[in-house]
Amino acid sequence: MGEVLQVGDHVAQAVASLSQYEQENHPNEVGTIELFSARWQGVEDALWERFTRRGLSDAVGAELDLWGVLLAEPRAGLLDDDYRRILGAVILARTSDGSNDRLAQIAQVAAGASQVRTFDLWPPTVRVEYGVPATLADGAARRVVRLLRRAKRGGVMLQVIEWTPAPFAFEDDEDGGLGFGSGGLARRTDLL
Repeated sequence: MGEVLQVGDHVAQAVASLSQYEQENHPNEVGTIELFSARWQGVEDALWERFTRRGLSDAVGAELDLWGVLLAEPRAGLLDDDYRRILGAVILARTSDGSNDRLAQIAQVAAGASQVRTFDLWPPTVRVEYGVPATLADGAARRVVRLLRRAKRGGVMLQVIEWTPAPFAFEDDEDGGLGFGSGGLARRTDLL
């Protein structure tokens, strides 16, 4: 399949398709053809705008909701940037080959993770660990797990661990790490 190109001169092409005799002796036909060709040019210009400038990365508001309908992924109250990120992860999950690299990519996009590690375990299990600046809400963490489950290979179990990059620290430490009673440093989100 060749490259898709925009036709920017429908009126000129339509008039040029008429014979010389028709162009000179039938001004009503020429005017009608110009009128319909100009309307078609407007339609093509609008479609070309949608084709070239309305991808997922540019979509906002209602356009993003249409992407969600197309991908069967509800917005569930997410802001545009978060929803766009999740929809990108949905596309990655649906085109996944189940490799650890693809699972890491999905976790990074869906969770907004700064670091992702994957491990193969026995019995056939893949563990995906990702670091996020702050613990994700349970609903968001479940969504990440659902996407990873969809993307993994069949017959392989999945473990998902979310961790925060803050180091352990005692109360009087000035490094700002998490200490006793400060919450978990990591959690198994596949068990939520």
